[in-house]
Amino acid sequence: MRNRILLILLVLAAIIGIGAVVWFILRPALPGNLSPQPPASTQNPSDKPFNPTPALPQPTTSTGVDANSPAERERQAQEVLKRASLDMAARLNTYSNADGYDALRVIQASVDPVLAAKLETTRLTLRRDHPSFGASWGQTVQALSAVINSPPPILSATQASVTVQAQTTVESAGKANVVSQNRIDLTLKRNGNTWLVFDMVISAGE
Repeated sequence: MRNRILLILLVLAAIIGIGAVVWFILRPALPGNLSPQPPASTQNPSDKPFNPTPALPQPTTSTGVDANSPAERERQAQEVLKRASLDMAARLNTYSNADGYDALRVIQASVDPVLAAKLETTRLTLRRDHPSFGASWGQTVQALSAVINSPPPILSATQASVTVQAQTTVESAGKANVVSQNRIDLTLKRNGNTWLVFDMVISAGE
């Protein structure tokens, strides 16, 4: 009798043990026992969906200037004239005997025929005084600022006068560079939407 009771207890203990093992194995999959996800702040940033909004360029704040107003159009016309004058003042006076002063020949197509003839005379004189087969010689002009002398409106003007302040550097083989300040007075005529230099006068800077 005692052995029978002992056997029954052993069987019950075995059943309970097997049930406990099965319960521990199946516990993670049971409803309500899913592992909690970490807070969003602790998740890997690379797992977050890409939000393109911060990467988009933000619109600039309006300055309130009407681009089509007469005043703004006149300002833009004056800036165009100044830029053209700065560019031409430098190009008209920068050359070297290394290429036979070819820069003066090329730019003749971008100026009024009256000035083109003067530039050709200057080119021939330079070739005589500083020939390409002699010691290296050259001149470089850096345009610094431009002031329009003609009264407005420039927007509708057909001719204008501009003074350019410039720095001139003359390089000659075997000699120190000579640097000077110059004033370049340009007379320009409108040709469609562009300005052509009609005349140029160079003098010592003020």
